[in-house]
Amino acid sequence: MSKTGKLLLIFGLTAFVSLIAFGVSIAILGVSNGNYSVSLFGANIPFMHFGGRSEVQFNNGGTVYTFDSEPGRSYDMTFDASALTGIDIETASAHTTVTCGDTDEVYVKYTVGDARFRFTAELINGKFTALEHSTGFFSFGSFNAAELEIKLPEKMYNNARVAVASGITKVNGLTSDSMNCDLASGDLEMNIYAKKIRFSAASGHGVFRNCTENACEEITVQTASGGQEFYGFGSDNTNIDIASGNVKMQGLSGKVDVDIASGKVELLYAEWNGGLDIDVMSGKADITLPAGSGIDLEFDRASGGMDINLDGTGESFHKDAEGIYGGSNVHEANIDVASGNVSIHN
Repeated sequence: MSKTGKLLLIFGLTAFVSLIAFGVSIAILGVSNGNYSVSLFGANIPFMHFGGRSEVQFNNGGTVYTFDSEPGRSYDMTFDASALTGIDIETASAHTTVTCGDTDEVYVKYTVGDARFRFTAELINGKFTALEHSTGFFSFGSFNAAELEIKLPEKMYNNARVAVASGITKVNGLTSDSMNCDLASGDLEMNIYAKKIRFSAASGHGVFRNCTENACEEITVQTASGGQEFYGFGSDNTNIDIASGNVKMQGLSGKVDVDIASGKVELLYAEWNGGLDIDVMSGKADITLPAGSGIDLEFDRASGGMDINLDGTGESFHKDAEGIYGGSNVHEANIDVASGNVSIHN
């Protein structure tokens, strides 16, 4: 990467962090009045809404049911899911469980914690939406989080989105043509599959497992901080952008492109078949390839170094290098290090 390219990378990742930091501050503090929405991760999708009255509302087939939020009370609703094609779930702090099973209905149960949130659920034009948002300033210190339970039909949806500001969210068995997952803070555990997946994290911890044996077409991972883990997600194309924090991906295949401003990436390949591009400003990249793998290396550095140990062949580089190393299954590895270290091994 050229010097200009490195500067653009730093600028882009810094802007990414700034967007997320702004969104997280709003998600934590809320607003005192009015209705606001924040577009996070550079997308035109509101990550979190604020303002309004503390209540629980269901829109079922055009009939609206509205209840005043009472701490500790549960409210539930069943929706006809015969025409369901899309899922959109967005939570502020609720402890959320989403499961997919043998049913032709959507079941929602919301148990109110502290009555300072508004929860709505509706199924309109084939899209199910569940939204929890703050109605005012959060109180600092401990508070009772709400509990949200959602049961969905087990099927391949056209699109799905899960956005979490805080709290603990678990999703099991959700599959879709495309899926967006946004995490501001807290814990997100997903057993999922989609042909195209985009994951963005400001902070927190995410664990993602492929609930099928199918490879994805495209995976995009953007993280500002925290730790994110992916298991079993082979893909035709995988793109990883790390401003800070750690990303681990196990079971990789296909073409992989990684940009690291700071932090660490750990890549464990199930199949070496697509090549690798890594740009490291600072931090560390650790790559494990299957036995028999070889690399057609182009290594450029300003500072730092690179280590290779493939099929018993070990090399260390502290200057620019190129050549073929390792086994007979050779694919390109383009490595650019400003500072830090890259290790490629079996």
